[in-house]
Amino acid sequence: MEESDIKAFLNPNPVLHGETLINPWGEKYETKNEPFLEIELRNFPKGEYDIQLLTPFVLYKKVEVTLTCFSVYFLDKKFEDPSISEVKVKVKGKEVIKECTLPIRIHKVIGKIRNLDEKPVSGYVWMACEDFVEHEIITKSDKEGNFSLYCPEGRRLRIFVAGPSYGRTTLETWIMGDELKGDLEINPHIGGNLELYELRAWFFGRIWNMFFVPAIVSTEIPPKLKKEDLRIWINGEKVEIKKFTPHKVYFKGEKKGVYHPAYIISGVTNKPLKEVCSPIVVRVEIISPEKGEGEAWYIYYHY
Repeated sequence: MEESDIKAFLNPNPVLHGETLINPWGEKYETKNEPFLEIELRNFPKGEYDIQLLTPFVLYKKVEVTLTCFSVYFLDKKFEDPSISEVKVKVKGKEVIKECTLPIRIHKVIGKIRNLDEKPVSGYVWMACEDFVEHEIITKSDKEGNFSLYCPEGRRLRIFVAGPSYGRTTLETWIMGDELKGDLEINPHIGGNLELYELRAWFFGRIWNMFFVPAIVSTEIPPKLKKEDLRIWINGEKVEIKKFTPHKVYFKGEKKGVYHPAYIISGVTNKPLKEVCSPIVVRVEIISPEKGEGEAWYIYYHY
């Protein structure tokens, strides 16, 4: 059996009680945020545990661990403090007793949200998870589109940006990456009817490659894209698309066997990777008068 391990993740973003967003399939998302400390228990034997937070203040929970990776959330407005750098925790169960000091690492994403006409607009910025989680990390920009979102290091970077019209006439913009390793400034656009879902970017032999799955707000299957419909920017510089490859992904569950279009695009930059400052900000955009517009971002570290 693997050794048990404990990690801590802080959400110091302020309390938020926003609107209910409804996606094109009728699923509802409550834009709520409560500052919290997440204690992640890995490889602990199943059973009852006492979880005590000893510093920076005292809190207590009794939980029933049922999974190999199990999270315990402490919700308290006192966690609305990005200066917290460590916490001391005691975990006591029938077979395991651990007391340790855990580092807290968070980074800040700031920027301004604009619509497709470059006008500042208000929107929600949400560090979304692939699977269901008990508590979300969400903030809302001001009326001028300015936002600030604290994200814990060690989690996959997967930020959803959208306005109140999401799911009715527009879809979201994604900011993606393996994880966030430092503060970041990024200025996303929202208001398009298309999204580039699960954008990935990787570098090989001076060639940038990107993969994404398109979606459109009005129908289940999006229109077919062409090379001419896409634009790529690497650190703000436009990159010529050298190759455009249609691909397929397959649904699971109820739609098993139904394919969905996806694409791989490749472009070449003038500089070798070692001469480009990290992080590298990749932006991919769809612009088509007939099909619509949308964008996504990918944050790439090469150290």
